[in-house]
Amino acid sequence: ALEKIAFDVVIGPSNFSNVSRRKSRSGRLRKRKSRGAKTSVLETLDSSPAKENILNSSVKKVRPKNRRDTFDLSKKRGLTSAAKRLDDLNVLIDDEMQVEGPNNIDYVTPKAGSAEVNIDAIVGEITRNLDDDPMNIQSQNVRDDIVDSVELSAVMHNLDNLTSIAIEDRMRELFPHKMTHAYKYPCVSARTFAAMSVVYKDQANFAPLLPFLTSLVDAEIVSLKNLEENEPVFINKKVCFSGFDYSSTTTALGAVVGQGGGDLRPNIVALEAVLLHALKLQHPVHYLDLAIQCLKCMASHADVNEACAKTVVGYFPSARFTKAFNHYLDELKDVKSYVTSQQNAPACDSHIGVRYRLNDFIGRSVRYHLRELLNTLPESVVEFNVDECEERWGRAVDDRSISSILNFSLEKIHELMIVQPAMFDYGSKTIPNFFTREASTRVHTSMTREDLKEMDKATYESLVLDISEARSFLFGARACEFVLNLLQCPGVEDHINDVGGWAAVEAMASTFYNLNLHDGSESEHFVQLRGVRDLIFMLEDVNSQFEQTVEHCEFSIRRLRRKFNFKTKNKLVHNIKLHIAGEKGEKFPVVVPQ
Repeated sequence: ALEKIAFDVVIGPSNFSNVSRRKSRSGRLRKRKSRGAKTSVLETLDSSPAKENILNSSVKKVRPKNRRDTFDLSKKRGLTSAAKRLDDLNVLIDDEMQVEGPNNIDYVTPKAGSAEVNIDAIVGEITRNLDDDPMNIQSQNVRDDIVDSVELSAVMHNLDNLTSIAIEDRMRELFPHKMTHAYKYPCVSARTFAAMSVVYKDQANFAPLLPFLTSLVDAEIVSLKNLEENEPVFINKKVCFSGFDYSSTTTALGAVVGQGGGDLRPNIVALEAVLLHALKLQHPVHYLDLAIQCLKCMASHADVNEACAKTVVGYFPSARFTKAFNHYLDELKDVKSYVTSQQNAPACDSHIGVRYRLNDFIGRSVRYHLRELLNTLPESVVEFNVDECEERWGRAVDDRSISSILNFSLEKIHELMIVQPAMFDYGSKTIPNFFTREASTRVHTSMTREDLKEMDKATYESLVLDISEARSFLFGARACEFVLNLLQCPGVEDHINDVGGWAAVEAMASTFYNLNLHDGSESEHFVQLRGVRDLIFMLEDVNSQFEQTVEHCEFSIRRLRRKFNFKTKNKLVHNIKLHIAGEKGEKFPVVVPQ
């Protein structure tokens, strides 16, 4: 195969008309020499001094006009420059050398020269060039690009001939079990993906995407359904919610009066399936890039909108399909970024798609279930002492909004775990020391009231850092204590088991964590609920470790409060007093079992 490549490079795939015997070649060479023909480059290269002069020459020689070029195998010019002059080559094969020569070697001789060129050497050179070529290293990508160009040219051609009948036929073929919903609801995704399949030239490029695209159809259908009446939510007006971007999702009211927002688990399961199918794609870049380019073509082709709109029963503006094409175009880009970045790429804020909705739905559903579990706690089961808490927690207890206190507590625990992860390492916890800076030591031991009034900026900044670090730790530690006491309260545990338990919350929090959707989310702290029993074990472990450090921090802050209990116009002292006073509002209600 490599020998054939060598012949193709030298003389072209079918240029063997100039092949002749060595005898006829020698006759022509004598005639050419008798006319005073100049020595070829290959003949010159036989002598090492001439070869060195040619390679080292810095002056480019001017070739005489109408001069026939020869096959230049110099290292400096290589095969590339020789390939540009294929028309001037005449290749001769020596049969005698093939029969009689050692190792049965083939030789190629340029038309205007007498030096013999070894084909094996050319093959080796081509092989080395192929091995060194960075494009050859990504040969699969090159083949993908070739397929893309062929496929996209076919897509552009097929879009001109796309009809609504072809779309309906393909929709029945691709989604046979979903046709009832596809006609009952204005299922835009089924029609969009059916149109894509019709215009694809090679269905082998479409088939790997089908499970992923089917999951998008399922997600849209779930979004369009009303769970109570099983009727479409879609309203056929100029302004309406859409199922393809999941804005039409509605939920039933919860059991807690005045606190709406129902269970979104069916939508969460459907959207989770979309990402799971995307993660299973083989060669996702190739197939998603091709689908993205196809959607671009569809979005710019007005006839496609009309063809898709005709498949919808009743009035459905074709412009909505343009919006859907652009939505799925952004969706596939976001999914490609998610898949190729090992699930670490942040969701695009400008695109409200699967990851955005899944993040939102999980946060809303977890809050809904927390309300159902905790806000229905009777006063006969548990009470809360709010004497040392700020006013908002008193109002929350009066309204029996216990879920809001738990939600805030989990936020503070999660923040502390991010800032001080070593505190929560199982078996080898590292609890830092607080108020150890030199400024804090001087304030506690040697600085008088007059010294504090004349405090310099360096002392102020150091002291503020110590206070802030201690407050952050105390806030998280107190949150750990509140959550632990609440979840371990016997009456609370029995009530939660009676109304359904933690299974639904744990399942959604696990999805949140496993798909890596929590990073940067405002609901990130809910990942702590993916295993409530494990959360309790962790809190039991750290709560006993925190006790001594909590006492030290609270003592140091009380001491600073007494130290700075004086009036002054010094702004630095005033700011420190504000920092110290803020610690009073960072306490949680005390759980009082009944």
